Amino acid sequence: MIDSLGACSGYGMLVDIAADMRDEGKSFEETEKWILDNRLHLHYQFYSITMDYFKRSGRVSGPAAAIATILNICPLMRFNAEGRIIAYEKVRGIKNVIRKTAEAMAEHADGGKDYSGRCWIAHSNCIDAAEELRGMIVKDFRHFKRDDIKIFDIGTIITSHTGPGTLALFFFGDERKM
Repeated sequence: MIDSLGACSGYGMLVDIAADMRDEGKSFEETEKWILDNRLHLHYQFYSITMDYFKRSGRVSGPAAAIATILNICPLMRFNAEGRIIAYEKVRGIKNVIRKTAEAMAEHADGGKDYSGRCWIAHSNCIDAAEELRGMIVKDFRHFKRDDIKIFDIGTIITSHTGPGTLALFFFGDERKM
């Protein structure tokens, strides 16, 4: 078992790569080494439009959740090098947080806007936002076509912690920091 230091479709992306390596005839040891060497290069950028679920779990205080809701603030989050979720920016409005998510990819992806590797999006009952993000990436990253970017549903376990309206983006880039 390998700790991906992440979750959701990012973990699935590592499994997908491992299956490709198996199909190419790579050994278990080669695959394990590749995953351990590259897991911190897999970025997890995500946000949720509701703070209710973070409040219920104790991750956000009641007053902070209420203020975020009133001001329409969506925290932009990621996994750090220890596999912990950190909120690193507070963005007002859904359109702005989707744009900031795409900008984070441009900032961190291998080759910036020339990135052409795997790119996956996962959503929790917000397919329109997922499609909007995909459209931004196709427009801004010249190597992508619409069907190159896969969209998945976030599973029930993660959704029970983050709530509906959660959108996540997964791609490879620079090494994740603390």
